[in-house]
Amino acid sequence: MFLTLMNVSCYPSLMIKIKLSNFIFTKSKYSISKGLSRHLGRNLYRSYKPINLESADLNYDEFLRQVPKQSSQFDKFFLKANFKLIVRIAVLIPLLFTRRKLQNYKSVSLIYGLSYEQIHFGDSTSRLQEFLLSKKIGLSHNDLFYVANLRHNIISKKSERIRMCKNISTSLFHDFLSFTDKLRVVLLVSQRLVKYLVMLIYYPIVVHAAQAYVVDDVIFNFLIRNRKIKLIDLIATPSIITNLPYIFDSDLHLGKRIMIWYSANSVPINYRDKNLERTNFNEKYFEFMPLDLHLVWNQLQKDYLDSVISPPIPVEVRGSLMFYLPQEQKISTKEYDIMIFDVTPYESSRKSEFDNIPISQNSIYSDHFATKFLQDLLWSIREIEGRFGTKLRVALKPKRHYTPLHSRKYLAFLECLSESGFIEILEPESDLYKIINESRISINYPFSSPAIIARELNIPTVYFLPSDSINYNSVVDGIEFITDRNKLLDFIMKYRNTGQ
Repeated sequence: MFLTLMNVSCYPSLMIKIKLSNFIFTKSKYSISKGLSRHLGRNLYRSYKPINLESADLNYDEFLRQVPKQSSQFDKFFLKANFKLIVRIAVLIPLLFTRRKLQNYKSVSLIYGLSYEQIHFGDSTSRLQEFLLSKKIGLSHNDLFYVANLRHNIISKKSERIRMCKNISTSLFHDFLSFTDKLRVVLLVSQRLVKYLVMLIYYPIVVHAAQAYVVDDVIFNFLIRNRKIKLIDLIATPSIITNLPYIFDSDLHLGKRIMIWYSANSVPINYRDKNLERTNFNEKYFEFMPLDLHLVWNQLQKDYLDSVISPPIPVEVRGSLMFYLPQEQKISTKEYDIMIFDVTPYESSRKSEFDNIPISQNSIYSDHFATKFLQDLLWSIREIEGRFGTKLRVALKPKRHYTPLHSRKYLAFLECLSESGFIEILEPESDLYKIINESRISINYPFSSPAIIARELNIPTVYFLPSDSINYNSVVDGIEFITDRNKLLDFIMKYRNTGQ
């Protein structure tokens, strides 16, 4: 895997080629480990979004000679990164004098990339814990799970076998080390800080690995090499797919590094007109992600990842992966006639971080297509209500809370439908298994994940898109795909009495 950085704004004369698989800073007095080298290389790739990838073998000295020493050392990123580093170090000092929470050697797994709502689903971590310990995931051999989320405290918060914290390495430092051990770590961090500052004078580009080099590498090495903890598994989600923490790159003896995909709509859309400019995920990220296993929803997702991951690693289909499990319950009546799962479009000004073009440009995930999806669906519903004189109860479940980044035009349309009584808008945190099970029919925007849950629960489900802009099969991974509103009407007519 090779990386080329060209015409970087922060380093105007910089042109670097890095072979990430063996990019190791060893042939210099400013050496860092192989793991830190990989982490720095990935950060450079993410930050500068290189134009292309080329083959080149560069040792450490050759790489450093290409970094201009007169580079702008006080740009916004440089100052922000070093300020965060100082804060991280400062936090360790008061933690020297706080009593540790855990006394014994523990098997620990670390989880990154979950939202606050995923951690506290239903205002509790019990559903998350149940999911992690289930046979579907197979992590029951762990004593503790440390879950990172910025909305939690610096010191980990207990919740049965789950510890929530803002920064995992800092919380492990607090929870597992005595005063003497903490003091030793602080001294080691101080020594590493001096080395970092010297390196920074000559080669400011190392700021991209500041916290990993000075703090995280020291803490994790001390904890593991002194048998304070045993790291079993590292868990990540797609929300941090381009920003995996340093521990995933480290050379420490660990268990598996696992990516759990919390949705199934990660496969690129196969558009008919391939010449139109539209945003695309940079698949090169898959070629140097430090992972050992992907857990996915369906075969379509597995086939896609198998085609883009190089070198190949296992990809296993596990069905729906919502970070909570369905609860056993007896449903005597159906609450909803039709449950809708849309994809909330963004404002046209919202641009992709990969291509720097509008996310909705030439995409089915635009307010035009999303609005047409609802208009044709409501036409079908009115046709049925007119023919049979019955009122259908229709609900829409958003994937996330609406934000100013979402299309104002589309949100205004939804509000109008809600106020007019055509649809009910549910809370984003609603239990998908529960609301789908309480519905007669599930209608889904392509290729939203709830369709797979509906199929698992034997609820009639369909993908609907009133457009011929994409290539598709009549059945996608076992789910019917409809593009005509008259055929959608036939589908609803067929199943409208299901569950009575």
